[in-house]
Parts: sequence; structure tokens; C-alpha cells
Amino acid sequence: MIQNLNKALRFGKETANNPLKFQEIVSDIKDLAIICFCDAAFGVRTDLASQGGYLVVATDRKALKGEKCRYSPLVWRSFKLPRVCRSSLSAESQAMASALEETFMLKMFLKMLFEPQLNVKDAQDKLDMPMQSSQIAKPSTT
Repeated sequence: MIQNLNKALRFGKETANNPLKFQEIVSDIKDLAIICFCDAAFGVRTDLASQGGYLVVATDRKALKGEKCRYSPLVWRSFKLPRVCRSSLSAESQAMASALEETFMLKMFLKMLFEPQLNVKDAQDKLDMPMQSSQIAKPSTT
């Protein structure tokens, strides 16, 4: 635990001069959408473990309809999956579970930030978490 804290502290000190810049995304907070992208690769590490990763961004709700919109990355992570995978589906499921957990916690944080009078239970009950899945069209080979 202490080693991880020291590692995080070292990283923070080393990257302190590299600011994150957030651009204006929406004019009304009601138009804000939090979108999560995740992926995994089965057995690709040198120890044959699987790798997962995700990216959570803030963007305009128009992006949910396929429109191009500005976005700002909020959370990202690439990591060795914690459990042994026997298939690509298993790897993808683990990565997605981690990504959804991070997205849920981020949305809870934002909900409680904008409505500080809420307790955790009330914030969970009011949390708007539509589960939308989309497929990205792959380029045609013909």
C-alpha cells in the first residue's frame, strides 16, 4: 500500500508541470454526457495475462446520436486484468466491469458535487445511468 502511494506521489511530482486543459463542452449542464470506452486484449502480455483499458470522457449529449462533439478526458487507465481469462469474452467482461465501476463513481461524484445536500443513497436513487451500447462501423474492404 505504501509503495503504491509513494509511486503515485512520485508520478504527481514528475508530471506537475503538465497541466490538463478542459475546454467548454456544453453551455447547459443538462446537455452534458459522460461516455465510457473500454477494450481488452486476451493473453497479450509476456506472462500471457490479459490487458484491459478504458477512457471516460465528458461530452455533449449530441454525441449519443452520432454527432461530432468536443470532449474532455476525465479518467483513463490501462491495466493487467486481475483474474485469469480463458476467453476474449472473459477479458472484455472484466475490462467493462472496471470501466463501468469507474464511470458510476464519477457520475456519483458529479451528482453529489452539483447537489451537495444529497446523501449517498439519495444520489444513487437519482442517478441517471442509461445503458447505451453502440457499434462503430468498420471500414469496408471492398
